[in-house]
Amino acid sequence: DYPLLERALFELAWSYKSKGDVATAKQWFQKVADQFPNSPLAAESYFHVGQTEFENAQFESAVKAYSVAATKTASPENSPRQNSMVVSPASILRTNRAEVDQASAAPATM
Repeated sequence: DYPLLERALFELAWSYKSKGDVATAKQWFQKVADQFPNSPLAAESYFHVGQTEFENAQFESAVKAYSVAATKTASPENSPRQNSMVVSPASILRTNRAEVDQASAAPATM
């Protein structure tokens, strides 16, 4: 076993995300979360999976991933990137649904 595998996979996911390949990044973040479920990186990985789902309008999946991330993060200082998950998954879903409803009601502009 490679002792830094978890970190290496997480950084690989970040590399893909930084390049704009969010689909591949999501796969690697999911792999980190699945293979290292008790790691602080698992919590952040679930957050990024949720973020990708949210950006793709997969709101129910996003809330599930955010919920797992929030559950795995006992407090903000346990996350490698502090305060990245200080938000309620339910509030994200409510906010986004309101934005979608508002956008649907707005007249189309060209």
